[in-house]
Amino acid sequence: MISTNLFERLKYALAYNDYSKLDDDFTSDAVIENSLTGSGKGYDDFVRLFKYDGVGSNCVKTNFENVICRENKTEAAYSFHLLRQYSDFGSNDFMNFLQYGATVVVKMRLEGSNFKINQIIFELAWIDGNTIWLEGQSLIDYTVPRVTPKLIQAKEDGVVNIIELEKDDRSDEDKIREVLFVYGWFVDYEDYDAFEKVANKDLKIIDGFHNQVLEGRDSWINFVKSLHLKESFLHHTYHITSFDIDGNKATVKMSRVEPNRIGSKVINKTNYRNDWFTMDLIMNLSKKETGEWILDQAELIKNIRPVDSNGILVKNNYESKM
Repeated sequence: MISTNLFERLKYALAYNDYSKLDDDFTSDAVIENSLTGSGKGYDDFVRLFKYDGVGSNCVKTNFENVICRENKTEAAYSFHLLRQYSDFGSNDFMNFLQYGATVVVKMRLEGSNFKINQIIFELAWIDGNTIWLEGQSLIDYTVPRVTPKLIQAKEDGVVNIIELEKDDRSDEDKIREVLFVYGWFVDYEDYDAFEKVANKDLKIIDGFHNQVLEGRDSWINFVKSLHLKESFLHHTYHITSFDIDGNKATVKMSRVEPNRIGSKVINKTNYRNDWFTMDLIMNLSKKETGEWILDQAELIKNIRPVDSNGILVKNNYESKM
């Protein structure tokens, strides 16, 4: 994909708080929306709304998960989950931290021979820790269930809804990855149309987290609707751990990354680099004659644990993994 290099520069900027390499990567009319800091247009406003130099900014751990990407001859779009933790260390092993999870949508259009960003939307989904560090910014009111309207809209901002592929020559692994992350997108943003395209109507959910077994795609849709009635935001972040593709069948294992569920209870100076998983998922898929993959069964297994991080640790010396 031609847009990949631009996306990697954006990831670098977000991870390192260094936006200098993006100064020629925005259209002049680019729309910038950030639920924490406000809105604007163009590169300068992007830097103003996204750059953070507050407490903990010299030690940042960043994860990019749930990446959905599509590109055609004139347009490209990405959506992903951005998990970020800022840490501030004092004496006697004392540590303060702030962490949050957000969904980010990036839209690009071709100008000349290069893609440029013409819209970026950042929507906070959860926040934990020393929120006073973001005093004056627009945080989530958790007393309000099912926050609406959201900045990100399923139909207008879902990558699979807005980018039509002229020819799909992606690998089976990439197609499966999209199916699984569209599943997460559906849960978070109630994109039922997109879910119906990637899930078998006879989908079976073995839900060990809620102690239930649901038969049929519509049964799972109804359950997800019930979750939205009592939660301000949903944010299902997944890290794929293995692929097993055998002909027209596939089994994929992934884990839910959910540091906010554990949060201030256990995170400290000795383990702050860890990723925190709360659930394992075993996803069974099949390949249709058209070459598309669909989800046949999902097994959800409660398993709360820390895992040594493969994410990004950013310090003053830029010692990190990208």
